[in-house]
Amino acid sequence: VPGQASRFDLFCRRLKLLDVSTATPLVLYLLEHHKPDSDEFLQAIADLESYLVRRFICGYTTKSYNRTFLNRLLAEMVREQKTDAATLRDKLLSLQGDSQCWPDDEIFARNWSHRGLYQGRNTSKVRAVLEALELSMRGSKQESLVLPDGLTVEHVLPQKWQTNWPLSVDTPENQEKRNRLLHSIGNLTLVTQAFNSSLSNESFAVKRQEIVTTSLLMLNTHFQRYGDNDTWDEAEIVARSASLFAFALKIWPIPK
Repeated sequence: VPGQASRFDLFCRRLKLLDVSTATPLVLYLLEHHKPDSDEFLQAIADLESYLVRRFICGYTTKSYNRTFLNRLLAEMVREQKTDAATLRDKLLSLQGDSQCWPDDEIFARNWSHRGLYQGRNTSKVRAVLEALELSMRGSKQESLVLPDGLTVEHVLPQKWQTNWPLSVDTPENQEKRNRLLHSIGNLTLVTQAFNSSLSNESFAVKRQEIVTTSLLMLNTHFQRYGDNDTWDEAEIVARSASLFAFALKIWPIPK
């Protein structure tokens, strides 16, 4: 996975974790005309990253990316002899329909809080999002702070929740809601290799203690506010999603 020294490095790292190589020719075209640390190039990759991350969060297809990035964005910019970020931004904003659109704040917010992101092979994509949140929480000095290798995605309310995490009212509706929120961003965090994975399915009191004592990540300071008798449930998951969303809007804005 690429390094973390510059904004461009982070962009490449996230592109790799998100498993999107189709945008590469467009990025290379922009690099032919701009220095990687120029404002113009930085705006272009910020817009591209926002487009890709928002679409991932909303569960929109990646199948049309070849057509979007090569046949549409790159081909049009080359034909019009445009290399500026503003043109790229206008073109991204003009894309329509679920197969191509850049999701607005309302759709982004709804999916952010309630959609199950962690599915099948999505682990690295979720990690890309959580890593970006972590760096954003550290403030403006993020370039000098490298994320440790070996971070893994952990479910706070565990995937095998039936053991130690009974539902207060066990109905099919409540089971469905829990199983959906289980994989949503509010219930996911990053843990280091020091985290004892054998505690994954333990009660919140045990698990919270392990997360707080083994983690120096800002992402996990949220769990310091809880006591041993506190519960971690659907309402807490949605509340954490909401507090993380403020950072998501800063990292992946959409132009008004």
